[in-house]
Amino acid sequence: IVGMDSIYVSSSGSNSNYGTTISSPYANLAYAISKVRCPSTLISVAAGTYTDDLLDISDVSNLSIEGNGMGSTIFDQSGSGDHFLEIKDNSNNISISGMTIKDYDENNNGGALDITATGSVTLEDIHFDNNRTTSYSDDGGAIYISSNSSATIDRCKFTNNSSYSASTSNGSCIYSEGNLNLYNTLFYDNT
Repeated sequence: IVGMDSIYVSSSGSNSNYGTTISSPYANLAYAISKVRCPSTLISVAAGTYTDDLLDISDVSNLSIEGNGMGSTIFDQSGSGDHFLEIKDNSNNISISGMTIKDYDENNNGGALDITATGSVTLEDIHFDNNRTTSYSDDGGAIYISSNSSATIDRCKFTNNSSYSASTSNGSCIYSEGNLNLYNTLFYDNT
């Protein structure tokens, strides 16, 4: 039996901590992702507001990132022109849940999330708010899913997202060329 590593993140944490207990968490998700070593890892992100952006998950399997709830764990872009997270290469069985991802704008596909991995990705209980693509021909204001990817979106909420205002940009919320399973999800005030 293979165990699961647990890594903890808190806005009051420090990247000089061990990150392996709730009482000694890392300060940000970027650092926690860089410390993933076990074949199965849970990253638990405490309530708070975080400004992580340009995160990459590459060639990782069996990773769960769990926030403390849609209204409690908030990722809010710190600058401009950056996505929140790209899941790519041979990543598989990636799960993200319990958070808000807002105000990301990307000069490429996927304003908040760019999913190009060859494996499966599950998104649950996430509020995507005010994310957008910012250039001609870029798709997926909140999420882009490539043709070789598979994603499940369940119990999510999409508000105020947009793709670039051009006839060649598609998907104010989600643009998928891959396999998409969509359940129990709300969409409103997206353009």
